[in-house]
This record gives sequence, structure tokens and C-alpha cells, in this order.
Amino acid sequence: MRRFVLPVLLVLACGGAARPDQPVENIANVEFRLDERVFAVMCAAHAAGYDYGLTTEPADSVRRQVLKEIAAMPVPEDLQARLKDFYRQRNVEMDASAQHTKYASFALLLDPPPRFTLHLGDRQPAPPVRALIGFEEMMPAYYRAARLDQAWARHRPAEVALLQSFRGAIIDMVRAVLSYGRMPARLYLNRRLIVIPDIVNAPGIINAVHLEGDYYILASPTDWSGRYMRFFIHEYLHYLLDPVMEPAAARFNQDSGLRRLLVDQRRDAALQDEPARAVAESLLTAVELAVLEQLGQDPARDRQGMIDRDSPFLPYFTVRLDEFRQGDKNLADYFAGILPRID
Repeated sequence: MRRFVLPVLLVLACGGAARPDQPVENIANVEFRLDERVFAVMCAAHAAGYDYGLTTEPADSVRRQVLKEIAAMPVPEDLQARLKDFYRQRNVEMDASAQHTKYASFALLLDPPPRFTLHLGDRQPAPPVRALIGFEEMMPAYYRAARLDQAWARHRPAEVALLQSFRGAIIDMVRAVLSYGRMPARLYLNRRLIVIPDIVNAPGIINAVHLEGDYYILASPTDWSGRYMRFFIHEYLHYLLDPVMEPAAARFNQDSGLRRLLVDQRRDAALQDEPARAVAESLLTAVELAVLEQLGQDPARDRQGMIDRDSPFLPYFTVRLDEFRQGDKNLADYFAGILPRID
């Protein structure tokens, strides 16, 4: 998949151990990036019928301005009808709020404009995203007719401004996670965490997409406080610790006792089918709460809800983190040592 990186934005990637005087921009392996594919596909999704949160947005919002401009473009009626039919047939949830993740994720599977060629190869996107195959066939014609290249050029400053608005908060969270985990900053050549602004979406929307070893976070305008802070920390922990958890996943998934335990507790079917997911989410949630506590947050009131939802082993990993804090290993090495021994 080809990717464009905006040159004026900082790329947070560098190898080597962290020094106290070294800025996190050079050690965190996080990229802040603009992506015209996301902008174009979300514009097309709106033309097709996506309107989540639009009625409550101010008339002068960037999103409304973009949509007003492209609605005035000479898009052929038959193309508009095809887009609307496609959207309606695949809105099986009958819920606009369920659509943004699908279309934003699908955009990341495409070549950049103006071609929008889909390259699946061995990729296995989630079924709701895979159901959008065929949307890319209408994108070149819509891109030309709606003059999205001009819209992108006009609103690129708004994309940059949005990205810069949450850049500082993200860097602070990266610092907190690396500090808590005693993690050396490393350059992971085969994976990245990429943050992309999404100005053509409802405020307060953050999507996480895992694709080919890369971790994408697509964010619309938000203040990066509260649950958004937690969301990013959780995804950054996925990025850091997934390679540690993957070797043990097969063993957990094949553990019939673990599966029975999840069935007896009437856990979500997805956790029953994939016990390793319950283990991983419990581990990550435990670390997430510990980092938030270090940041002065009080996450205790949400612990039981997390246990009930997807982190049934949160108490176990909370105890393990007490052991971690008393040692001198970094977080990844510590869990790489104990996961194979967990009964």
C-alpha cells in the first residue's frame, strides 16, 4: 500500500535507548500523518448517506463547510444514486453511528487518489469492512466529479490544525506509558503507530485500525481528555505489547479449561471463542489503569465495568503489576517471561 507523509509534520521514530534529555519526538515511533484517502472516502460516504451527528453540528463547522462545497459540485445523478444504493444496502445495522469505522477503515486499504485501487492480497479485514468491497470502483469518478482534490487543498490547513491540536496530549501519554513501563524507545521496523486527523466526521470519534502490523488511530475533533486519553493509552499498549502476547495466544485459545471458565461466567461470545483475547485485554487494561493512576487519574470507579465487559482477569494482572514495579525489568520483558508460565 502506498502512503503519503506530510513533510512538515514530525515523524516520531528513532532507534536506540532513551536519554533523559532526548525529546519524545525522537524516540516514540509514532507518526502524525495526513491521509487524503480518509478525507475522500468519508466525503463519498456522506454523499452516499452517512450523516452521524450532523444535525447537531454548528453551521460553521469545518465538516459542514466541506460537505456544502462538495454538494455544490456537478456530480452525475446516476453516480449519486449508485453511492446511495451501496450505502443503504450495507447499512445492515440501520445505525449511522456504526458506519464511520467501516468506511474509515476501508479507506486504508486503498491506493491514494485518483486511482483508489483496492489491494487485499492476504489481508483479512473484518467482515463489516470487507462488505464494502466495490465502493472503491465508484471513488475515481466521484473524486473527479466532486473535485475532491481542490477540497483537499483548501481544507488541508484544517487537517494540520486538528493534528497539532492533539499532538501535545498524545506525546504526554506516550511519555507516561514509556516511563511507567521502563520501556526503552525502539525503532520497530515492521510496525508503526500512525495518528491521522479526520475532519469529515462527527466530533469525538476515534477509530482504531490494525492493518499489516501497523496501528492506525483516526481522530475527529476532540479534547483528548477522559475516555479519549484512555483509548489512546490502550491502543499504544497494544502497539507495544501485542508482539509479547502473540506467542502465547495459541496456547490460551486451546485451553479448554479457560474456555469453560469464560462460558460459565457467561462472557461475550467473542471472548469464549478466543480466550487469548480475554487474557490480552485484561493485561492491557491493568497497565492502562496503572498508567492513568500515575497521571493523577482515578480509574478505580470503572474497574468492575471493565472486568464485566472484556477484562475478566484484571485482578490477576493487577497483582502481577505489583510484582513488576518491585523489579527492574521493562514491561515487555517482564510479561514475556511470565506469560508462558501462566496456569
